[in-house]
Amino acid sequence: MDASPDLIAKLVARIDALEAEMASLKRPAAEGAMVEAIGRANGGRGLFVLAEVAKWAAGDPALHGAITAALGADWNTWKLGKAFARLEGQNLGGLTVTKVASRKERAGVIWSICDFGR
Repeated sequence: MDASPDLIAKLVARIDALEAEMASLKRPAAEGAMVEAIGRANGGRGLFVLAEVAKWAAGDPALHGAITAALGADWNTWKLGKAFARLEGQNLGGLTVTKVASRKERAGVIWSICDFGR
């Protein structure tokens, strides 16, 4: 029995939808790991901007890998900012991302990661 092109197209669309759903289920864990890695890279220094995170990631393969796992290989500070805005205030395994100031100057938005214990 030959499968019709319509049936094949429907099956491919369903597989794509299932893959996207599976990826969305994995995203919270990857994002939590990313925030934890950024917190470690920050070394408890407190406030930071995302341009600093990009610089840290350039020299830290573990941090770069954690960000890539959460945001994809084509991540940049804009995508990182969108993720931080979405994650702000959520409990991520005892860590919380907080926007401290919305400076629209050269430095950008100022962020902190607070540890509320695990």
